[in-house]
Amino acid sequence: MKFKLIFFIFNAIVLFSFLFISMLPVLMLGWEYAAPFWQNSWYLLLLFVLILATLDSYFIINWKLFTLMEKRDWDEIRRYLEIQIFEKSRLNEQHLQILLNTYVVKSESANILRLAGYLKDTRPRLRFRLQLSLGIGYMLEKDYRGLRDFFSGYVRDDKLVKSGWADWYMAFGMLRCDNTEEAARRLEFILERGKDDMVVVLALYLLMEIPGRDSDKADRWLKKIGEKYSSADWAQKLESRKDRLHVLALSGVLQEAGEWVVAKYNTDMPTALPTDEVSREDNIPARNES
Repeated sequence: MKFKLIFFIFNAIVLFSFLFISMLPVLMLGWEYAAPFWQNSWYLLLLFVLILATLDSYFIINWKLFTLMEKRDWDEIRRYLEIQIFEKSRLNEQHLQILLNTYVVKSESANILRLAGYLKDTRPRLRFRLQLSLGIGYMLEKDYRGLRDFFSGYVRDDKLVKSGWADWYMAFGMLRCDNTEEAARRLEFILERGKDDMVVVLALYLLMEIPGRDSDKADRWLKKIGEKYSSADWAQKLESRKDRLHVLALSGVLQEAGEWVVAKYNTDMPTALPTDEVSREDNIPARNES
């Protein structure tokens, strides 16, 4: 009901605005001068109609989807989008992202992997753009070898991919496959090139689990992040990024990792580090007290 109301209010406001603007020449100049004005400016009317028609067409085409989303009917959303994508081959990034969100809400990790395989054969460019959301499927399935192999097809030796998130996913998969040295090198590469504080914190959090990797570079990043954020600042930053599916999926460990960094360098935080309790997300171990 809200969606329909918004749609009709939007059209009413646009039409009222257009009528008001179109009547201004009449009110200011009178009919004698307004008629020639509109005869010479008829293209403005055509432009308005085209813009309104384009916007309304978008809403009408997606009317059923928006209605289902308003109802939060995840089963029907999934069925509708699967028909559009798999049967009718109507692929667009917005629909794919909504379907991925639905799979995560319903914990259907196998379907995420099915979608990843489908895009590999049909739309590899879309698969590349959605790789962070698609990679969640491997995390939920605890298929760490698959996670490593999936992102190894995208990471590069000379630059970070997706601001380092793809590199972190691959490193995590490597670490879970006992490929410790390769994982450590990739995590250190993130520290060397990374600009996204969140992925840098995750890299630090994993790197400190690897013996002999407590490097000066890691210490510099720990100090930089710890001094930049308070616990509240980090929680606020995390909340502002939860509209991104890969951040939402890792929000628990991101909160834990951020608080661990802040606790080392911010006097407002308690000095005790996280306990040995296993993290809820993806079996990433919490750090021992030190």
